[in-house]
Amino acid sequence: MTITSDESLIKASEGLRLQCYDDATGEPLEAGQYPKGRCTIGYGHATPDVYPGQTCTTAEADAWFQWDLPRARRRAAADLGGDAWGVLDEVRRAALTDMAFCMGGRGLAGFTHMLHAVVSGDWTAAYGECLMSRWGEREAPGRAKRDAEMLLTGAWPA
Repeated sequence: MTITSDESLIKASEGLRLQCYDDATGEPLEAGQYPKGRCTIGYGHATPDVYPGQTCTTAEADAWFQWDLPRARRRAAADLGGDAWGVLDEVRRAALTDMAFCMGGRGLAGFTHMLHAVVSGDWTAAYGECLMSRWGEREAPGRAKRDAEMLLTGAWPA
């Protein structure tokens, strides 16, 4: 899959899962099971109304994604703050949106040093801060490395 947008980046990262799964383990959840993380379905859709044993269609997954993606964009823009979002190139906005989508809530906001580096245009520091985090070292190292490289180079992944 060629990645040329935040949508294709996030869909490639999340993958499509039509059965509810535990986002902490990646294991499918049957009715009555309790997750270690959050109940997730589709392209990383996790809300309180997702429950163990739930299944969905591709059309439902696409609809949830079209609701989740703009929320992740708004979250990333708000976490970066000020006018910085508007001057960022599309690739770096996509990397930050992917991080916001993956971590949910205010996860990206916790990357204060990285966000400061992005605002300053210090791409080497942004790269390092992205990787030197619990998310980058343990939770999603492959995804973090790809997003960090996008921040460093301003180029879509090959």
